[in-house]
Amino acid sequence: MNEKLLGESIEALISLRMELHGSVDESVLETLDKVISDLDAVRNEPSKASAQDALRLLGTVLDKLPAIVEIIHILSNVFK
Repeated sequence: MNEKLLGESIEALISLRMELHGSVDESVLETLDKVISDLDAVRNEPSKASAQDALRLLGTVLDKLPAIVEIIHILSNVFK
């Protein structure tokens, strides 16, 4: 697993959580907190999880944030 990318993903989620604080439902923030914690555990013990496990955790966030998914989709079409 690419530890640098994992670390950058965790930092991005922390930044996202700070940006969303106060503007989204508390359950979204709780989900972000859980995913950040789980990914941090993966980073600390990479032998206990696979890259697929990390992606599954990130997918949990995307399920809670449909607007971000839509923005990613729009941007991916713009930069093709």
